[in-house]
Amino acid sequence: MKIRDIVIGVAVVATLLAIAHLASAAKYSRPEEFKRPSDLNRADCRVGVLAGYDSERVSRQVFPQAQIVGFSEFDDAFMALLAGRIEGFVYNEHVLNVALRAYPNRLKVLDESIARAPSVVLVSTNRPDLVTKLNTFIRNYRKVGYYDDMFLRWCQSDEYVPMPVIPEPDGSNGVIRIGTSGTEEPSSFVDDSGELVGFDIEFIRRFAQVNRLKPLISCRPDDEILDELAKGELDIVIDDYNANEVEKGVLMSDGYFDSDTKVLVRGGDAGGMMLGSTRLGFSKVLIKDPRIRLFVVGFFTTLSLTFLSAILGFVFAAVLHLANLRAPAFIQKAIATVLEVVRLLPPPVVILTVGCAILTSASMWVVAVMAFSFWFAAFLVPAGDGVRAWLRVSRVKLVELVQWTSVVGSVSVCDLTMAADIVCGRTFAAFGPLLSVAAAYCLMNWIVDRTVAYVERKLS
Repeated sequence: MKIRDIVIGVAVVATLLAIAHLASAAKYSRPEEFKRPSDLNRADCRVGVLAGYDSERVSRQVFPQAQIVGFSEFDDAFMALLAGRIEGFVYNEHVLNVALRAYPNRLKVLDESIARAPSVVLVSTNRPDLVTKLNTFIRNYRKVGYYDDMFLRWCQSDEYVPMPVIPEPDGSNGVIRIGTSGTEEPSSFVDDSGELVGFDIEFIRRFAQVNRLKPLISCRPDDEILDELAKGELDIVIDDYNANEVEKGVLMSDGYFDSDTKVLVRGGDAGGMMLGSTRLGFSKVLIKDPRIRLFVVGFFTTLSLTFLSAILGFVFAAVLHLANLRAPAFIQKAIATVLEVVRLLPPPVVILTVGCAILTSASMWVVAVMAFSFWFAAFLVPAGDGVRAWLRVSRVKLVELVQWTSVVGSVSVCDLTMAADIVCGRTFAAFGPLLSVAAAYCLMNWIVDRTVAYVERKLS
């Protein structure tokens, strides 16, 4: 190929990119930018709230002219904002900050607070002594710096930070029965390892340690733990309860957490939003224009994933090839069966499967590289002996690897890994449908593979 042809090819690609950039800029208008909460106080603005929460009462006071839209679930309101069905969503700042970790280029929290209400611990009327102990601990843990340290770890970090190990108290002063929902990050939730963690959990464990109380923590829906507290079956309930939402007659501690109510709005433009979650890619590339940043992030993500997966895939293939040469016949048969299944499965199914298997101790990068590496190695092993045979197969599969690790593939890895996170952290119910989908695709691809092989034999 002549240098002139290369130059012309690069120029053509650059021209097409420029045209695509201008076309996307003309097609997608930048969403209206809201700088202050007061900007949403208009008749044409829709503000989302969780129905029945204190944030709804505050929103109706702060946005009397706006349309207040009630939601029953946080995720419903969050997705409505992403889809543009509402212009803002009012909720607790620390919960919104956690949600932003997944969509840093699509959403932003306005700086100005519209309300502040402390979170309190609810105490059984049978244990009024705990109120005094809790208030004493709250004053001290703010003085010694525990509060600032915990707030930074759980509410301001850009990524998940594990909870520190807190020694189990000896229980010389008895036990304390604690109720929490375990479903709201960063207050009380189950992490990837299956451990109950969060700001509230660390707070109550530190309280139990100081007071030598053995903590017995139960995870229940809000209605159940409140009912158990009223019956005296629980000593305290801690679940990010707003002081303004507590019913009269219920014992409660002083505020152990300062909760600001803020507004979440969309940020960036539609061109920049296409990338979705950037947790897998090079999200810190310093390019202002979101459409060019989309291309650059996708390019470097594709490049790194492709080469890492290919190199590791060659290593896996070499190890498996040696195992086939020296292992007993039944192990060789097992390896061949596993590799055939991997070859027949679509890469997204492989990603989700690997994510479910190793997500408890691995990042998204590890999940993506491991999945693509196994998939790549599965085609190299049966290619035959010799470097030439492997290179012949890898030439085709490298092209497919570039396709699967493109921007679309990167977003798929993020979405599938988050789906695996839900499967591992919440319930095993999704494994049934997952295995059914894998079996269906495996069967379809097996039929196609055998049909094509039969035709090839007939024509050869």
